[in-house]
Amino acid sequence: MENNKTSWSPTRMIAAIILLLILGIIGIVAGPIAEKNKASKEVAGIEAQALPKTVQTVSYEGQDGKTALEILKETHNIKTQESSMGIFVTSINDTTNTPDTFWMFYINNQLGPIGADQYKTKAGEKIEWRFEKFE
Repeated sequence: MENNKTSWSPTRMIAAIILLLILGIIGIVAGPIAEKNKASKEVAGIEAQALPKTVQTVSYEGQDGKTALEILKETHNIKTQESSMGIFVTSINDTTNTPDTFWMFYINNQLGPIGADQYKTKAGEKIEWRFEKFE
């Protein structure tokens, strides 16, 4: 009876080991990269949904001692609404808030830390009101 066992030469064994090592390294490297890409896409999707889209912008420079709302009233036709949290701007130059679009107050490209009726501006600051749509 003949034995059909395949004999492995040292060269074949080394080639097989090298191939297994290469496949193992690819698996080790590719796994975290794939997970990182998946996580990046998930985060990007969440961020894209959470970020507002600016529809219109009104901007002006701050003035020492005046609030952002005082300057806005002097330079634009506005409507406001009082609440327990302060005064909200509901319309600027006949562009009125809707259920998904609002006037948001920014100072030097940062969302205002307090209401515009309370924020005392400084000369040189960039004050912006962005009419932003939240989708």
